[in-house]
Amino acid sequence: MAAQPLADSPGARDMDYLGRSESWVDVKVVPDDLPVTEGAEALPHQEGLRPGQGYEQVPLMAPESSSWYATWRSAAVADAVASLTATKGKKPNAQQRTKVEEPYPRDLVDCLQKDTSWWKSHRWSQPPGARKVLYWRPADSLSVGVPIFVCRHRPAPVEMALLALTTASRSTAALPPVSRALPQAELLHRALVARVGQGQTVDCPELTGRGSDGMPLTGHRHAHIIPLDLDDDGRIDHLLIHAPMGLGAAAQQAVRDMKRTWTKGGAGELRVAIAGFGNREMLRSLPGLLGQAAGRVLGTDGTGGRTWRSVTPFVAPRFLKSRGRNALEGQVQAELSSRAARQPDVVQ
Repeated sequence: MAAQPLADSPGARDMDYLGRSESWVDVKVVPDDLPVTEGAEALPHQEGLRPGQGYEQVPLMAPESSSWYATWRSAAVADAVASLTATKGKKPNAQQRTKVEEPYPRDLVDCLQKDTSWWKSHRWSQPPGARKVLYWRPADSLSVGVPIFVCRHRPAPVEMALLALTTASRSTAALPPVSRALPQAELLHRALVARVGQGQTVDCPELTGRGSDGMPLTGHRHAHIIPLDLDDDGRIDHLLIHAPMGLGAAAQQAVRDMKRTWTKGGAGELRVAIAGFGNREMLRSLPGLLGQAAGRVLGTDGTGGRTWRSVTPFVAPRFLKSRGRNALEGQVQAELSSRAARQPDVVQ
């Protein structure tokens, strides 16, 4: 091949890829007598010969010679016609012969025009008219740069998240009533745990209430889901997720991914949106009526609410008695003590 600069070799200059479009190439035209750079040789495999250490073997596809393919095709078609003749008991007609010849392209040019789906549909294990050849290349031929590892920022734990509930119609009358506080909270809890697990073992103690050893956490530090009626219309319009131990990265992502939930017997799905994410001060600082309502729940002086009124029944953990530590007041006091909360002045 005559020596030519790259700019004067339009065939080489315009070649962006070789074979598949993902195989980018940079082609130069060089004279036959120009030696190849030491260590860059790619050698065809020869039986019994190895180029030495530092080389690896790679299989490539190459076309058969046109004469070989013509001879092979003629024999293959003849065998197929003979098999059909033996089955039918007579020679195939023109239409049948055309169908017999269909899996065998006419020549190598016809082979190149057949796509993968065609030769697979005719049960070819590789493209027709092609053969595998072995080459040796330096083992570091495809060396790449130092991999870049992206360091993902892990968000700091947050104490709580406030979620707003709406319906597709924006009708507040379609929101679940406050009497559904417990089942509505449980539906959200199950959905969050499922999103964290993604079908695998869940390791998210702030949502499951269990450590990595499977044992329950102590001190009620895990997440509490508290349905809220901030506009006092008797319907649940917000859900507060409060985790004294903090919501970690996995739990936060599960909360952010939560776009909808449901209610039994309700009219369609409930849409979920994040109204606030952070700590108590952040929720108190929410704009407008939302911040005022959050302040009523959380307390406005930084010490928490002074009065707590539950619109759902208190489920006592032990059998209720008329007096003593197992009475209603005694069990409420024990529950507050287990949460390191101050004892109430009055239990009604």
